[in-house]
Amino acid sequence: MAARKKVYIIDEVHMLTTEAFNALLKTWKSRLVMSFYSLPLPNRQKVPATILSRCLHIQFKKATTEELVRSFERIVKSEKLSADKEALNIIAGLSDGSFRDGVKILEEMTQIALDKKITKDLVEKNYSIAGTQYKNCPGYKGFGK
Repeated sequence: MAARKKVYIIDEVHMLTTEAFNALLKTWKSRLVMSFYSLPLPNRQKVPATILSRCLHIQFKKATTEELVRSFERIVKSEKLSADKEALNIIAGLSDGSFRDGVKILEEMTQIALDKKITKDLVEKNYSIAGTQYKNCPGYKGFGK
C-alpha cells in the first residue's frame, strides 16, 4: 500500500457490464499517472473501443521448449532434486508452452518420485505416453521408444 506505483489486474474484464466499463473509464480519468492496469483479454471483441483505445496492447506468446526446460532446470536445482533432460522435455511438451502448466506437472512428478529423481519413465508412466502418440508435441525428442 505504500508503494509509489500501483498495479491493478482486472481479470475477465470482457465480462464487465456497460456500467462497469463506464466506471472504469471514470476511474482512469481521475487516477494519477502512478497507476497501471493489466487487462488480460481473451475476448477483445467484448471490450468497448473506448477502453481498448486507452491501452497498450502486448501480445504474449507461448514459451518455447528450450525456455521451459531451462526454467524447469532452475526449479529442480533450487529444490535440490534431480531430473533427466528427457523427462523435462516431455514435461515441456505436455505443458504446451505454459510455464504454469509445466510447473504443475513438475510438482506432481516430485510428489510421486520416491528418490527425488524425475525420470523419463516416471513421466511416461504417469501420463500414459505411447511413443508415437505425441510426435506433434513441442517437447517430443523421441521419448517412449
